[in-house]
Formats: sequence, C-alpha cells, structure tokens
Amino acid sequence: MHKRCRHLIASIVLLPLLAGCPQVQNIRIAPDSPADIETLLEQHEYARIRLLTAIHPEIDTTELQERITSLESVYEADVLEQAGKLQEENALLDAVELLSEALRRVPHSMKMRALRTALEQQRVHQLKVNERNSLFARAEYLLDRQQLYEQQLNLQTPGFELRREHAQLQNEQRAVSGQLLEHARYAIEAKDLDAAAGCLELARKLDDTVDTASLQAELQALQKTRQETTRHDANVKSARIKRVTDRAEKHVTEKLLVTTQKALDANRLQDAQAAFTKIPPSTSQNSDVIAVQNTLDQAVSARIKNLIVAGDAQYRAEKIHEALKTWSEALALDPDNDELRERTDRAIKVLANLEALKRQQQK
Repeated sequence: MHKRCRHLIASIVLLPLLAGCPQVQNIRIAPDSPADIETLLEQHEYARIRLLTAIHPEIDTTELQERITSLESVYEADVLEQAGKLQEENALLDAVELLSEALRRVPHSMKMRALRTALEQQRVHQLKVNERNSLFARAEYLLDRQQLYEQQLNLQTPGFELRREHAQLQNEQRAVSGQLLEHARYAIEAKDLDAAAGCLELARKLDDTVDTASLQAELQALQKTRQETTRHDANVKSARIKRVTDRAEKHVTEKLLVTTQKALDANRLQDAQAAFTKIPPSTSQNSDVIAVQNTLDQAVSARIKNLIVAGDAQYRAEKIHEALKTWSEALALDPDNDELRERTDRAIKVLANLEALKRQQQK
C-alpha cells in the first residue's frame, strides 16, 4: 500500500513538469469529452474528435462534421505546403516526421500518405547515394595504398610488419568490394545503370570475384537492352515526326499548287514561279507537282521565246528602250539565261553611248 502511495505522489509531482515538455504534449491523463472539442480543434486533433462523435452521437451534428471537414482540408493543404518546402531544402527526415504527425490527426488523407511514401523512398535513395559516395572515396584510398605497397615491393623485401599491414589491407578491400557489390545490385534494381557500373568497376579492382564478374555480365546485358530500347524509341519518334512533317508538307504543297495554277490561268507567270518555288522538296516527285511543273515550264519557255522575238524586232527598229524592257521581262522569268543577259547588256551599252553622244551634241 505504501508503495502505491509513493507512485501516486511521484505522478502528481511530475505532472506539471511533463505538461511543459513538447515530447509528451499528446499524453492524455483523462479520456476526451465533448467539452474538449474546441481545444481539440485548435490542436488539429481531428481523428480524436471523430472518435469522440462516435462515442457521443448526441454531439455528432452536420454542422460539426462540416466544420471538421473544412478545417481538415485547410490543415492538409498547409502540411503539404510545409512538407514541399522541406523537400526543396532536402530536409527529407523532417518532412517525413511532419507528415507522419499530420496523418495521426488526419489518417484518411491520401495526398499526405502518398507524399510521405514518396519522400521515404527518396530518403532511402539519398542515404544509399551518400553511402555509395563514401564507399567510392574509401575504395580509391585503398587502391592508392595497394599501389604504394607494390611500389615498396620494388624497393625492398617486405618485412613482417609490412606483410601484416598488407593482409589487413586485403581484408578491407574484400569487405569494401562486397559492399560495393551490394550497392551495384541496388542500383540495378533502381535502373541506375551508370551508378551500378561505377560500383562494379571499383569492386573488381578491389577484389575480382566470380560474383562480381557475374553481376558485371548481367549489367552489360541490361546496358545492351537499354541501348536497343533507346535506339528503337528514337526510331519510333523519328518516324512519328516524319509522318507529321509529311502531312504538313503535303498540305502546304496542295495549297501552293492551287496558287500556282491560278496564276498560270491568269497568265501571271512570275507569280506562278514564286508560288511553285515554295513547294517543299520532299513532295517534288509527287505526280501533281510534276504535272504543274511541266505546264509552268512550257508556259515560261513559250513566253520567253515570244519576248525574245518581240525584243529583237524592237531593237532592229531602233526602239532600244522598248527592247530593253521586253528582254528584261524575259530575263526575270529566266535569270540564268546567258542569251538574254547578253541582249540586255548590249541594249544598256547602246543607250549609254546614245546618252553620251547626246551630251556632246549639247555642248
């Protein structure tokens, strides 16, 4: 009886101290009651309130349920925002603890549960990466020591102490190689083949075992499969882009053919040429394109011949300005025509000579 009294007295003395301790703020001495609802709402203890409404149906009103749901929604959004900021700061453990505490209060929140799961996986991966980097540094250090030992062998016969140190070095190399092998397996499961390759390269340098060689072969097979998949995906993407491009160029070609034909019908050959030259090269072998091109070439050829004949007649009649204008019109249709270029140059020289002669006569 005296022992029970001492325990009760100790509890009474400790209660004020525990009340101010954040680690025990959720300790409940007495069960919740309807009178605690407002306090529980302020503390975001929504799960406890819902349990309380189940125990006391008389307080389970529509108004209270709507209020709880509304506050839960605001609380959930606030927690998700805080957890997101912690994630950006790479404080993953703090974010996970924040979400765990929030899920105790709102256990049905799928958003918070999904984010916590994702952050836990991210944290495990981060820890693995940190551990792997430490192993990389340790492996490089051990390999440097091995190289130093081999250099010493060239200078002197190793004594007992040096052989003992080397034996310890080999044991540590085997241990680190085994750890790297485990990290390589984890990296392969995580589809991080580059990290796996780095682990295996160092593991084989430290201790080239059958297991290491076997996992290396497995990794090479996965790398080959990934390369083939990447190449296939690139081909599929290229083919898809080509189909889209072909459809677009076909549509452009159809519109330009219509424009070209309209210009031909109106005897506006330069406009027809301008439209036709915009047709994409990929459709140049299209039968409609070839047909319009033939029609256009024939029309241009006939027009140039007529203009040459007309210009020659004007030139012989000493209508040099008119001849130059006529030949220039033909040259605009066929800029690479040397025969036309020669005629226009001759007409320009004649006009220049005539102008010079006229100036002399005026003096």
